[in-house]
Amino acid sequence: MNSFYLYRADIAPYQNILVCYIASTGFDLVRFKSAIKNAFEGSPFSRELVLVAADFNKNCILNEFFECPDEIRKLKQSINNYQNLNLHLALIDSKGDASFHKKIEDDAGSEFSLQTSFKKIIDHGLIDIISRNNLVMESSSNYHFVKPSGKHSKKFMKASNVMQRSAEISFLAINLLKHISPRIDKIYTDTAGIFPLAYELISIKRGFSDEPCEFIDSFGSYNGLDSYTFAGSKNTLVLISASTSDDLSNKLKIKSGLKKSRIVSLFTPTTDSKYSALVNLTSYYRTYKMDLFANFTSASEHECEMCIYEKSIPLSLSNSQFVFEAPKSELYLPLAKDSSAALKEIISNYKDSKVFKCLYDGLGGNSSTTPEYFIDVSTLVKQNSKYDQKIKHYVARSFPLSADLIVHANDQGACDLASKIKSKVQELGKDIAISSLEDISSQSPKYGIVVVAGSIQTGKSLLDISRKLREFDKLPISYVIGFAKFNDWAGYSKLKNDLCYNNGNPNLGPHQFKAIEEIMLPINEHRKTSWEREHEVLKLVKQSTKLSKNALNQLNKRSLDLRKATDSTTQGLGDKIFLQSPAGNDMVLGKTFAFWSDRDNNQEWEHQGSVYFTISSVLQGLRHTKSPKDSSPLKSGYILKQLDPLLFDRFNEGVIQASVLRSAKPRELDYSADDESSKIIGTLIERMIKTPEASTSEALPEFLLAICSAKLQIKKDHIKTLSTLTLDSKKFPLTAALFDHAKSVLFGKSEGNEHTPAEIPF
Repeated sequence: MNSFYLYRADIAPYQNILVCYIASTGFDLVRFKSAIKNAFEGSPFSRELVLVAADFNKNCILNEFFECPDEIRKLKQSINNYQNLNLHLALIDSKGDASFHKKIEDDAGSEFSLQTSFKKIIDHGLIDIISRNNLVMESSSNYHFVKPSGKHSKKFMKASNVMQRSAEISFLAINLLKHISPRIDKIYTDTAGIFPLAYELISIKRGFSDEPCEFIDSFGSYNGLDSYTFAGSKNTLVLISASTSDDLSNKLKIKSGLKKSRIVSLFTPTTDSKYSALVNLTSYYRTYKMDLFANFTSASEHECEMCIYEKSIPLSLSNSQFVFEAPKSELYLPLAKDSSAALKEIISNYKDSKVFKCLYDGLGGNSSTTPEYFIDVSTLVKQNSKYDQKIKHYVARSFPLSADLIVHANDQGACDLASKIKSKVQELGKDIAISSLEDISSQSPKYGIVVVAGSIQTGKSLLDISRKLREFDKLPISYVIGFAKFNDWAGYSKLKNDLCYNNGNPNLGPHQFKAIEEIMLPINEHRKTSWEREHEVLKLVKQSTKLSKNALNQLNKRSLDLRKATDSTTQGLGDKIFLQSPAGNDMVLGKTFAFWSDRDNNQEWEHQGSVYFTISSVLQGLRHTKSPKDSSPLKSGYILKQLDPLLFDRFNEGVIQASVLRSAKPRELDYSADDESSKIIGTLIERMIKTPEASTSEALPEFLLAICSAKLQIKKDHIKTLSTLTLDSKKFPLTAALFDHAKSVLFGKSEGNEHTPAEIPF
């Protein structure tokens, strides 16, 4: 029994061409005429009727309809008594090539040529199937896709969506013939969602009396590559549902059993692929200019623009079953208990040394990327008695007696810590050599090596050192870290396990790892740090045509301070991390701070870095718990975990508010979808602008900066009164400049700034 796929095509200058693809074997004339009649009832002005079918149906179609004037007349009469109808027939053979027949009733004007227009006729059918069945799934503003390949994208192609109707599946299958080998013994698919297409392809091949395929199976895309056993030949076909790169195809091609097989993608936007594709979306975009086929860019996680600005949640996709809803949100208000005893002790022991800084690498500013968090281990080693006691305890309890060489990393903290450990070891009556990493080749340790690093972030430097020590892999190695900074417990444990793995001399047991101090921080988790965001905003603000000289001077000074922070002279920001208050004062911490011990709350505190590190560590602890079984109030995922905006009322000191605004992730401060939260923030900012000199308005510039950089998101309805408010630009030059720019971001062009929100790079 036939099924039919009917669609309309406009091939200039011919409009409203009716195309009917005849699926399955044979030709059911009654059902065909009924389908055509129904199609004309919906659109009665078609003059050209194009039939497309497999060549094995040729005799049936010609004998029962195309060469039967009576049947043609009856069909026309069933449509209307005045219908003119030009008939065109395309018959597709086993190789995908077409032959053409026609019966022209009305040849007035230029004659429509099916042979000339056939490719576009087929294209229109494929476009109709793709667009009507939602092959292309687009993300919203608050989430995007992580494809099975691991790449991030705003668009995703779900091939199973177009496998809904048998005639349409057959249409796709018959157009695959020109991309495949004459014989097929096996078909592998990357997902079971395209099984219907594979089965229909085999059904069509059998209609041509080709040798049948006896095997169809799915290997499960990327997840199944390593576990699936392939057994193919030159007659094996591999169907990939959709591909934005050749990654999967390349991996399949080197698999045992598939080296000679033919690989075909159903849908791809890649124009330079070396593999065949049924539909190349980029080519279709160039020809038909449909936005549906444009912008299929994808990127790795660390290059993903949506992740860099952290305004969009990445949703992982796998297999063929996806369910998309708007992400739900939950609010969390940090409490005093969220500051661990270990964090309080670290801050208490070392805050007086002012070693917690930002924007320095410890290597003289020579690294390609500037770390957001820097701990001055060198100062701790030289000046802090409590840290000196920690080193002494390490040497007494954990220093390996067999070691005869200390190797230190390149940073000054590592060098000073190594020297201090050497002196402590000498006090115990043991002499030991010391070497920099560059001079390791000139050393000849015989019994063991101690590797010293001032601090770690990702641990990459330590892993690099471990590779350089492979010539000494028969010796026991101990790693000692002055101050370990880590993102989460699971990643930190993996790093330690990787370093301690001993494959050079397993009989000695694992290598050793010891951190004198350790702190959890969002290392490299801010894809774009708040200071990078600030630098971008300051550049835009300085372009204002009505900026006062005083405001410009303050903006230039702040930009200069940010640039100088990374050099070896300044060695990071600690005292002046944040923008000054509207009155031009550095923000200080009061005598009561819930996240510090009571003994540290007996005086005001000026070093902003200590406060920032505290808030950063507390928030990171809320994102990653030590035990996977424990709940994480701010854990990333499909449920949007956000900071309760009431925390800005509870912690109303400017330096604390600024620390939250800088250390929080954008998704944690995105209140644009929550009326109640948005109102709280809008009311708070409005109050600050009306009373800029109040002590509770110290962080106003930081709030404005967060709005300008899209770090903080609120609904315009809850801040529309800001468009009518002003700030005294003479009294508060920097804050007024930021406020004017914030209004241009929120409401469009403002009086003081000619730049629109479209110019902001996010």
